[in-house]
Amino acid sequence: MQTIFMGGLRWRQTLYTSMWGAQVPSVWLQAGLAPLWLASQCYRGLARGHLASYTWGVRRRRQLPCAVVSIGNLTLGGTGKTPLTMWVARWYQQQGWRVAVLSRGYGARPAARLGVVSSGHGPVLDWQAAGDEPYLLACSLPGVPVLIGKDRYRTGRYAYEQFGAHVLILDDGFQHHALQRDLDIVLIDASNPFGPGALFPRGILREPLRALRRAHAIVLTRVEMATETLPTLCRHIRQWNSQQPIYRMATVVEALHQQDTHRAVELAALRQRRGVAFVGIGNPQAFVSTLTSGRRISSRPKKMPYVWPPPGTPRCHSIPCALA
Repeated sequence: MQTIFMGGLRWRQTLYTSMWGAQVPSVWLQAGLAPLWLASQCYRGLARGHLASYTWGVRRRRQLPCAVVSIGNLTLGGTGKTPLTMWVARWYQQQGWRVAVLSRGYGARPAARLGVVSSGHGPVLDWQAAGDEPYLLACSLPGVPVLIGKDRYRTGRYAYEQFGAHVLILDDGFQHHALQRDLDIVLIDASNPFGPGALFPRGILREPLRALRRAHAIVLTRVEMATETLPTLCRHIRQWNSQQPIYRMATVVEALHQQDTHRAVELAALRQRRGVAFVGIGNPQAFVSTLTSGRRISSRPKKMPYVWPPPGTPRCHSIPCALA
């Protein structure tokens, strides 16, 4: 299977790996990245001040009249929050609770102050109006309202009053200090936990590692890609959070779904066929590794700028395609 990295020109991929990967860059590259390190120190001060304003009562942290569960992370990029949000929502449903999912709605056009993507009966907004992740949640969670909006208290209040929600799940809510939570679940990508260990923009951290002290549960994702380094990672996490449970979450591809018919296609059936995997997510290599795990599909990476459709690329209905 050929893999096309959207926007993945070779120099961009090299720079991304050097800046945000776990390996130590060369001395010359470290010198060139010094301005970003200085900017990350400014970011550190802003993040600390933002949190302190709620800790010291300068800003008021509001509370909703129902349970609030946050699923978030410490880093930029994908760590598997959306799949875990789906799993947690379904679990609460099975316990007989009425659940609603609150998302900020990144990518929504135009940005919505409060929008109902789904009332529990499928999406009522398209992916452009809702954002791709809220739209996916609305398609995948029947019976679960999905709302978007920057003000999570406002959207949460609406979900409580209009849909009678017992449990509100915040998708990417760990840094949303304005809302009181009952449970904070933090995800860590085991294949690249903290990048070079620096804050944005020099690294991928959104907060210093001591923020793990606020977590009520920690979930290591993509553990199938980091079996040898898991013990070391767990010991590192325990330096900051010694009591809360650490769970492990693996990514397994069961089947691909045809876009036109929505029929499931087993991966084994694609082994002898040519195909294209279009990757436009925060951690493209993780998607490729998932597809090729167990030697069910081979991969031949191809990097090209983001052009849709890429020139010379066969149409998706003529060859198998995997999208991420």
